[in-house]
Parts: sequence; structure tokens; C-alpha cells
Amino acid sequence: MSHCLGVDFGGVIVEAAAADTSRLPCGGYSPVRPVSGATAALAEMARLFEGRVWVISKASPGTERWTGSWLASHAFYEATRIPVEHVLFVRESSGKRDACERIGIIHYVDDRLKILRLLTGAVEHLYLFGDPTGAAFEFTSVSGWDDLRGELVRSVE
Repeated sequence: MSHCLGVDFGGVIVEAAAADTSRLPCGGYSPVRPVSGATAALAEMARLFEGRVWVISKASPGTERWTGSWLASHAFYEATRIPVEHVLFVRESSGKRDACERIGIIHYVDDRLKILRLLTGAVEHLYLFGDPTGAAFEFTSVSGWDDLRGELVRSVE
């Protein structure tokens, strides 16, 4: 079985508060930084998963344009080796499940319990990002990218 990884954008690649583009000035990218360790870890995951890494984000058309511009302006594609074709936007949360099923995502990372619960039964390995307490017992809780990297490496190898 080929392992495929899906990753949310807001709260996983960029800080959750920063992902609220409604509060940003038009074209304002500078205050929005990647989550610590995200870029390096995603580059490593692209190698580990042999290019089968997707960013799957729920976004309005305006947020989709903003996110695409942010990714390009931060050299995300070059730094992570995740191709632009592997960045998918859905309009509704249920679209994440559809995308994961269509692609064959085996591992999915999100910072929201609501999304992980929606993916239950469709994705084998679900990771709650940014939960150092492990309170979400039905999912694998990871505190950050170092923790997630370890879980993914163990799962794939």
C-alpha cells in the first residue's frame, strides 16, 4: 500500500490565528509565518512519502487566492518539493473527506477535532496537530512538527 499524506494549511502549516485572512490588509503576507519546523518537516515528508503529500484546505475563493499567493511568495513549493498540483482547496469541510477518498490519503493532519471526526472511517491515520495534552484519545495527538515527524516515520517504515 502506498502511503499518502494530507495536511491542512491553517493551524498546521501557518499559525491558526494567522490563517484568518479576513483580518489582513490586502496583499499583506509579512505577519503570517509558517508554524515552526513546518517547511523542513514537509520537505522530509515529501521524501518519505515519495512525493505523495497533499495540502488540503477549506477556503473561500478569496482565501484560496491569498493562500496560493502566500505559498508562492514564501517559496513553499521549492522548499518542500510539494508540487502546486498537490494543493487542493475545498469550499466545505465535507470536501476534505471527498478529496481524501479520491486521492487515497492514508494519513491526515489537522488542528481541528471537527475535521478529524469528519474523516473518521475514510482516513486510516488521523493526527490532531498542536495538542500536547493527548486529550483527543480517538486520534494521535501531536504537539508540533517534531512530534508529528516521529509518528509519521514510525507509521510508514
